[in-house]
Amino acid sequence: PGIGAFEYGMKGLKEKKLIDAIKFKVSEGTPLLGICLGMQLLFTESEENGLFKGLNLLPGRVVKLKDNNSNIAIPNIGWRKIKPKIKNCENFIIKNSDINNDYFYFVHSFFPEPEKKEHVIATSEYGENKFCCAIKYKNILGYQFHPEKSGQIGLELLKQFTISLADRK
Repeated sequence: PGIGAFEYGMKGLKEKKLIDAIKFKVSEGTPLLGICLGMQLLFTESEENGLFKGLNLLPGRVVKLKDNNSNIAIPNIGWRKIKPKIKNCENFIIKNSDINNDYFYFVHSFFPEPEKKEHVIATSEYGENKFCCAIKYKNILGYQFHPEKSGQIGLELLKQFTISLADRK
């Protein structure tokens, strides 16, 4: 849905009558990639500017980053490392890359807290916040960071996703 708040992202999907279509295609097994706000919309609800219902494709809640008196700026804007959960990353790790040493570009004030920790395939840290930055469940993949702004490693992640789409045909 682009840059914006959770409430407006869901309103946009509703106005364009996309909610049922998205859920139907996901139930058919069509791969779905959510980036930043798009990842957050996959969850049950968000507490951004109130309490708003999401697509509920993944159980969990989207919550605000906390500054915990650590003098960090919110939103989190910049390059951060991610920490893959190796056992769950078979479709996430890029061959011939040391993903533990690559940086990814983030722009966000909120992040998802999945109910099922096995859906989390990578985390990142900002100040005292340790947060989910990549999820995978069946045919659903989500990145809190922006792969399209994360240099070659991000482009490889997007390429890998499109290859998975081509493999379905």
